This record gives sequence, structure tokens and C-alpha cells, in this order.
Amino acid sequence: FALHAIPWGPAIAALFVGALFLMAHVRPEQFMQDDSYFYLQIAHNIAAGFGSTFNRITPTNGYHPLWELMCAPLAWVARGDKRTLLHLVLGVQQILFLATWLLLGRVVAGPSAPSRRWLLLPVLAYGFLFLRTYASEAFLFAFVLAGTLLVLQRDWGAFDVWRSFRFGLLAGLAFLSRLDSIFLI
Repeated sequence: FALHAIPWGPAIAALFVGALFLMAHVRPEQFMQDDSYFYLQIAHNIAAGFGSTFNRITPTNGYHPLWELMCAPLAWVARGDKRTLLHLVLGVQQILFLATWLLLGRVVAGPSAPSRRWLLLPVLAYGFLFLRTYASEAFLFAFVLAGTLLVLQRDWGAFDVWRSFRFGLLAGLAFLSRLDSIFLI
């Protein structure tokens, strides 16, 4: 075991992000924005059989549907325990964060450049965690946009039916993950 053989940059980046992820689970209320709890309440009610409602009285559709579609099964897995649901949602957001990081690393590295995606890790983590964007759909939306960027980069200048369909599908998922993204799309 030699200290000079350790890739220090990636190791430090991974420790930084791991510490931030752990902090989010120790004190989740410090990382979740208030809008995020609306999704969890609606997901809880869907899993309990009350349908798409916040208060169990009137139905609602005032949310980004793809994110709610991801939260509802997590509420079912949590079996009514809202604290468990909170940690499950945080875990999914963290997985989406890492997946977004991997996709953006591929976009930044390009098809032939060596990958230095670990450099993006602490920057993205800082942006997501310290700028308080544990805001429900933010991670899903970022993931879909990163995937769209990768597809656009790979398909640039070569349009056919399949590529157009793939882009349309990703644009539709971006819209469903955050409805106001229609202006971006």
C-alpha cells in the first residue's frame, strides 16, 4: 500500500460528497425545502389509498407529475412512516445526483477527451446541497436535462426519425419532471 498510488482528487471529492450526503440524512429538515414536503404528503395519501390529495378532502394535481410518480411508490414502501419516506426520497435524490454527475461528466469529457468528471463532483454537490436545492424534482429534472445534453451531443448534426423520437421523449420527460420547463424546451 503506497500513499502516492491513491488518486487523491477523486478520493477527496468522494469524501466531501459522502459527508454531505450523510449530513442530509442526519438532519434532513435542514436540507429539504418546504415544497418538498407537499410531495411527500400527497405520496403518502396516494399510497394510503386516498388518491391524489393533500388533505384527503379535495383532489389536487398541483405538482410535477413525474416526481410525484416516483414518490408514491416510495411512500408505499415506507408503509405510512413519514420519516422513512423522507429518508427514501433523500436517497433517491442522492442517486439521481450521482447519475446526473456521471452523465454531465460524459458530456464535459466529450467522446474522445479523458474523463475528469470527479472535478464536477464537489461543485455539483455544493450547488445542490448548500444552495438548498434538495427541492423535490430538482434532481430528477437535472438528470433528465443531463441525459438530453448527452443525446444532443452525440446526435449533433445527424437527424433521423429515431434520434428525433429520442429527443422528443427526453423533452417530454423533462416537461413531466418540471412543468415550467416547457419554456426551456
